Amino acid sequence: KDAAGANSVAMEYVANGSAKAWVRFDQTGTLTVNDSFNQSSMSDNGTADATLTLSSAMSNANYSFSGCSGAGAGGTGANFVAPKTNDPTTTALRMGGLTHQNTYSDRRCNGWAIFGDLA
Repeated sequence: KDAAGANSVAMEYVANGSAKAWVRFDQTGTLTVNDSFNQSSMSDNGTADATLTLSSAMSNANYSFSGCSGAGAGGTGANFVAPKTNDPTTTALRMGGLTHQNTYSDRRCNGWAIFGDLA
């Protein structure tokens, strides 16, 4: 229910539609995780290349993911996030920030989310 106690939704829809993992991090300089959920570690694999390792595994590797990447307040340009591998696993996702010029670049404001079923 919402704050007013109305608009009730069955729990199965809430559980099935909620992000099962998410992370907000800065990849400029030393990779720094600002906040996260279901994240056990982050690895910096090089320029605009990072791996999110999950605390709780997904039920299979066919989950959905999304992300964004940008310079942050006062910065210029925005990135989108692209997979760095064609084969995510049930416990890890490797992606990178790709600019609109089709080049990879470390950015300050990165956000990733994973949707699907937990194991």
